[in-house]
Amino acid sequence: MSPKYRTHRRGTQARLLTACFGKSVGFSAEILRCLEMLMRSDAGTGLMHESFHKDNPERYTRPWFAWQNTLFGELVLHLIDEGKVDLLRKVRR
Repeated sequence: MSPKYRTHRRGTQARLLTACFGKSVGFSAEILRCLEMLMRSDAGTGLMHESFHKDNPERYTRPWFAWQNTLFGELVLHLIDEGKVDLLRKVRR
């Protein structure tokens, strides 16, 4: 099982793993899937949470989690530096 889908604590998904995985893979489809999952699971807040429930992203831990927000920003900047801006434009929320 890929670490980005590993479930912990009562059915929640660990976001840190997803952001790190998105930065480390070279396959555009996997990167796009990571970006979409991260953006769709913000519960409408525009922020990254520590973790979220796999069936309901509105059930999340920590309404503000600076570490996760920073990793997401680093992922976006990494994609820009790698010339993969087209992936950012393809993200569907």
